[in-house]
Amino acid sequence: MHIVWQDKTDIIGAGTEFDIFYAMYNPQVADNFVENTMTLVTEGLSVWPTDSSIALDFEENVHIIWRDQADYDGAEADSDIFYRHYNVSTNQQWSSIEVVSTESTAHSFMPEFAIDQDDSIH
Repeated sequence: MHIVWQDKTDIIGAGTEFDIFYAMYNPQVADNFVENTMTLVTEGLSVWPTDSSIALDFEENVHIIWRDQADYDGAEADSDIFYRHYNVSTNQQWSSIEVVSTESTAHSFMPEFAIDQDDSIH
C-alpha cells in the first residue's frame, strides 16, 4: 500500500512546519513501513501544503500532486498545484518538483488527476 499525508512532525529531519510525506506501508513488516521508503515529498518547498493525492501507473511509478503556497520556480505566493513522481522502473529516484498551475494568477485548489491505460497523466 502506498500512502501520502500531511504532517507537522519532525519526521526524517523535516522540521516542524507542515510537509507532505510518502511511504510504502506493509502490515507484514515489523514497523509497518517498508524500509527506506519514507520520503519528504515537499523537501525544501513547503509553506502550507495540503490536498495531496497519489496515483500509481501500470509500472508502479508513484505520482503525487498537492497544493502549496510556496513561491517556487515562479509560482509566486498564491496557492499553486505541484507535482512530483518516483520512477521505480528506471532510476528509482524522485523527480524534481514541478509547478503544474503555472498560468494561474489566483489561488488553485483541490488538485485531482488520473492515469489512463497508456500511462498518460491527466
